[in-house]
Amino acid sequence: MDSRFAVESWTLYALGVGLVFARLISRLSTLGSIRKFQLHDWTMVLAVVPFTGMVFSANQTFDFNIAAKTTTHGLRMRFLLEEFQVTTVWLLKACLLILYRRIIPTTRSRSKRRLILCVSIYCLMLYILAEALLPLWCTPMREYWNPSGQNTQCLTYRNHAILVLALDTTTILPTFVLPVAFIPTPHKLLQAALGLLGTGVLAFAILARYYVLVQARSSVYMHWYIAEVTLMILFTNLPFLSSLFTTTARGRGKGVALSSWPRECTEGGEVLGWQSRKESAATGESTISMTSRKEMSDSGGPTLRSESEHMRVVATVPLAMVRRISIKDSVQEVEVGGRERRTSSVGLLPPLP
Repeated sequence: MDSRFAVESWTLYALGVGLVFARLISRLSTLGSIRKFQLHDWTMVLAVVPFTGMVFSANQTFDFNIAAKTTTHGLRMRFLLEEFQVTTVWLLKACLLILYRRIIPTTRSRSKRRLILCVSIYCLMLYILAEALLPLWCTPMREYWNPSGQNTQCLTYRNHAILVLALDTTTILPTFVLPVAFIPTPHKLLQAALGLLGTGVLAFAILARYYVLVQARSSVYMHWYIAEVTLMILFTNLPFLSSLFTTTARGRGKGVALSSWPRECTEGGEVLGWQSRKESAATGESTISMTSRKEMSDSGGPTLRSESEHMRVVATVPLAMVRRISIKDSVQEVEVGGRERRTSSVGLLPPLP
C-alpha cells in the first residue's frame, strides 16, 4: 500500500480517536464520574474498535499488481475492511439515535420519540440485512479471498456496494441530516455546523460506494471510506466538545462560544440543559418573591397571618416593570436582572397591620 495512503489514513484515525477522547473528557467534567457515562457514550467507545480494524485492514488490502501468492492475505483484509466499515458506520448511527431519544422530552414530544424508535428498528434491520447478504453474494464465502477465483462478484463486491449504497442513503438522512433542524438548542451556529457536517457525511458515503462500483480494482474508495467515518465521528462528538470551548472562552473573558449540547431528559422527571434554564427564568419572579417573603420574616419584619390573606394582598398590588431575564444574557446581565426582580418583589409586599 502506498505510504502516502498510510500517512493519510492513520492521520484521520488519530483525529477520530482524539475526538472520542475529547468527548470523554468533556463528559467526565460534566458528569463528575465515569460511572455516570450513559449508553451513547459507551457506544461511541465501542465504535473505536471496528474503526481501528477498518484502518488497519485498509492498509493491508491487496494490490492487484503483486504476485498472486501474496494476495490471499490482502483479499482477506479486503473482506474484513467491508465488515469493519459497515459495523463502524452503523454503531455511529446507533450512538446518535440513542442520544436523540434522550434529549427529546418524554411528555411533550412523544410522536418524535416514537419516530426515533421506528428509525432505530429500521436501521437495525438494515444492518442485519447487509451482514446476512454479504456471504451470500459470493458462494462459497472462501472465494472472497481466492486469488484465482473466476467470480467477479467476489473480487469487486459490486452487489454488496449497491445494497450498502441504498441502505446508507436511507439511514443517513434520518440520522445525520433531517434531525438537525429539530435538535432542541437555541444556538444556531452549532445547528448550522451540524447541518453542513451531515450533508458532508451523505456526500462522502455516496462517493465511497461510487468508486467501489466504477473503480473496484483501485484503492480510491478506501480514502472515502476512512474520510466518511472520520466525518461521522466529528458530527457525533462535536456537540459534546462545545462545552470545552465554552469553558476556555469564559476563562479568557470572551462572551462568544459554542453552546454545550442539550442535556438529557430523564424518565424520572429531572430535566437538565437549556430548556430547564428557560423554565427557571420564566418562573424566576415567583421564586424570588417567595425568597423575599422569607427574608422579611427572618429579619423581624411583618409576617402574613394566613395564606388566604397573602393571596388577597398580592392580588390587589399593581404590577411593576422589571427586566426580563433571557437565557442568552451574560452572567452580569442575569445578576443585575435578579437584583431588580428582588427589589421589585420586595416592594410588592407592603406590611400588614
